[in-house]
Amino acid sequence: MPMSQETAARSSEPRNEAIVDPATIARCATQPGSGSTVHDSGDAHVPADSRKAPFKERVVGAALKTRGTLLGKPELKETGQKVFDGELDLHEAREAVHQK
Repeated sequence: MPMSQETAARSSEPRNEAIVDPATIARCATQPGSGSTVHDSGDAHVPADSRKAPFKERVVGAALKTRGTLLGKPELKETGQKVFDGELDLHEAREAVHQK
């Protein structure tokens, strides 16, 4: 009975031959070329003020907005939206919430 490639890969004897055909790897590439070059996505050239807030700040902003909506506090809701949009950072938002 012939041995499958998977069984050959699991065997205790080390093998020097490739299990995957190099032509298969070339067909699986998502970018043209060998993958040895880096393609610039252009994100580094975006001005800082047009970027979104970091994920953690967006989560806190969404939570503040939800809390303000549920508790009927429009100031808290507006603060949450500003944090979500990146207009306020977390430190500024904490100060704004504790002042009110």
